[in-house]
Amino acid sequence: MSPTLRAGRWLLATFAVLSIAAAVRGADAVDPATLPAWKRYVWQDLAPILSRGEESRLLAQPDAAALDDWVRRFWLDKDPTPTTPVNERREEHLKRLETARALYPADNAIGLDQRGKDYVLFGPPDETSEIDEWFDETGHHPARLIWIWLHPPMRATYADWNLDGEWEQAWDETPSSRPDVSYRLERAVMQDSQAEDAQLLTDLRQSDPLAYQDLMRQLAEGEIVNMLEIKNQKLLADLMGSKFRKMEAAYLENRRDRTDTYVHDFKAEPLWAVFAVDCFRGADGRSRVELTHEVRLNDLGFAYDEGRQDFAAALLRRAVFYDADERVAASVEDRQPVYAQSLEDTRRPLLLPGLAAVQLRPGDYRLALRLEDERTHRLQVFDTRVSVPGFPPDSLLISDVAFASGLQRGEAPARFAHGEWIVTPHPLHAYATDRNIQLYFEVYGLATDADGLNDYTVTYRIRPKNPVVKSSWLWTRQEADDAEAGSTFADRHGGEMARHPLSIPAAEFAEDSYVLEVEVLDRVSGASARGRGQFSVLPPSALQ
Repeated sequence: MSPTLRAGRWLLATFAVLSIAAAVRGADAVDPATLPAWKRYVWQDLAPILSRGEESRLLAQPDAAALDDWVRRFWLDKDPTPTTPVNERREEHLKRLETARALYPADNAIGLDQRGKDYVLFGPPDETSEIDEWFDETGHHPARLIWIWLHPPMRATYADWNLDGEWEQAWDETPSSRPDVSYRLERAVMQDSQAEDAQLLTDLRQSDPLAYQDLMRQLAEGEIVNMLEIKNQKLLADLMGSKFRKMEAAYLENRRDRTDTYVHDFKAEPLWAVFAVDCFRGADGRSRVELTHEVRLNDLGFAYDEGRQDFAAALLRRAVFYDADERVAASVEDRQPVYAQSLEDTRRPLLLPGLAAVQLRPGDYRLALRLEDERTHRLQVFDTRVSVPGFPPDSLLISDVAFASGLQRGEAPARFAHGEWIVTPHPLHAYATDRNIQLYFEVYGLATDADGLNDYTVTYRIRPKNPVVKSSWLWTRQEADDAEAGSTFADRHGGEMARHPLSIPAAEFAEDSYVLEVEVLDRVSGASARGRGQFSVLPPSALQ
């Protein structure tokens, strides 16, 4: 390798290290002395887990009251169990912070060395190892501390550079951060080795110094006694070295992005689930908000019921809608029993639908939904923002378009009843090509003539969500600009409201994602209203 090329690589490596160091330097860029006390203490408590945007918003709060409100919302957004009064994430953060300040203090803005910052952000390491300080012909090498996290896989190396007890990141690219390679031990090990064996160790030291150091330790402790084992160890080191480099890269990325690797322990595998929220006109100026969900039948824990002579399971459900002030506006908590005639039926990959309906005034809400299998405790939690529209009586409006897995005639108190229709919810919005795309919507505010009859048309259009675009250096043309499918039909009956189910064969569509647009034209008043929804068409095998 030429000196010029070698120097160029060294400069690139140095630049990369400096860039990463600048990116992950973090909260030390803030001078706490410039902050008022009410803001400084809050910032110091949260700094290790704040993203850049969150830190900027915290520092921008004008007074203590605004900051308290911001912190309250900050923790609400991180609550792993938003349907319960306990915020496990906040409690865990406070415990980590207390431990880190006791074990890893430092004289800096946050009061923590790098170990402490990582402890707060990532939690305690799953594995730790230490490398004592050493001296060789290049000088003094400070001690090393290696932390490994298993979930997600990460690896960090720290060094006590100033011998003052404050451990910081040890960058492998810098000469002083080479792992423990004892010069005397190396000479003792190699005195009886052949030239090719010496080259083997030299290659290993250059390609992966951490693996080389571990090999030296094993040789010294008698764990490896011949060169064949050394060669095998090199093969393992090549594999482990790649693994460690990926773990170190993951650590740097998560540290740079302030990725919170905290995972609330649900004590079981997550439960697969999907949900949707559809709004219809309710009573007394409110909107009827329907929360629908689906889980896989074969994910539930069934047990044989001697009394019923079949198999039984249950889905525990709790949903809470919080208003803009984070007060409970509505909640639902119940148990949904599920029965199967045979053991074979419990293993079928069917989608099990569910629905919970509440009445809410128009506005913005936060929805927290918790679905749990009663027997296995497999759990899924959703936390999202929901905007509830209003349906004033003097306006022509369309409800949300609710997608269904089944449509049939029937009336309340039948499950999933909407007037004279039973609409089995399908929040997954995905249909196999051998099925029908089924949906339901309602129309409000239709004008009537002297006989009390309305007169209107409904037009629906379906187009690909991502139209194909073809272009050259001379022209650009968007194909599928027109509707992939569509139709218009007229209706006339009594009253200002109409219910509309719609079923379309999925085989008419290619496997893709689509946008459905619905337009209602009132031929009495001339008013119009529009609604829309999205769905996908998939091969049958994808939904089994």
